[in-house]
Amino acid sequence: MAAAALGLVLVAAACRRPAAPASAPGDAAPRAAPAPLPTEIRGLLDRYVEASNRRDIAALVALYADDAYLLPPDHALIAGRAAIAAFWRDALEPGLVLEPVAVELRDDRATVIGRYTLPATLDQPADSGKCVLLLGRATGGGWHVRADIWNGSTAPPADEPLAPGEERRERERSRVIS
Repeated sequence: MAAAALGLVLVAAACRRPAAPASAPGDAAPRAAPAPLPTEIRGLLDRYVEASNRRDIAALVALYADDAYLLPPDHALIAGRAAIAAFWRDALEPGLVLEPVAVELRDDRATVIGRYTLPATLDQPADSGKCVLLLGRATGGGWHVRADIWNGSTAPPADEPLAPGEERRERERSRVIS
């Protein structure tokens, strides 16, 4: 399965070129036009964002396959719906915006590569980054999330002083979704 997932990610990365290059702050890659999505996949992504923003753990976790994987930054791999639900109970913040950039559809598998943003909260700074969702067809024909990985692109301002002995990389790591 790992080889198949890696293959899908590599194929998806080559499937679409940016339509109108423009750089976003902190992005090394040019910004692409939103990827055209099949209706079923657009619906799944919309339900994912809506459930996240409502902090509806049950609705969000229902979108994952029973044996799905969650790969959050700076965190151990999380496997299965129960463990994914436990992670999201402590991690969901409202305001998620998901922008699909590339989509690869192949039989009963799909890969969505995108960008996300989250606004600042009382205890967390604003966040933005990259994400990959590996989707699979469920029994009955609908889609579900098989693997979900993201990592932040937000770095502290360069003019913000570092504490003695602190490296910028450690500071960046503390600002991504954990």
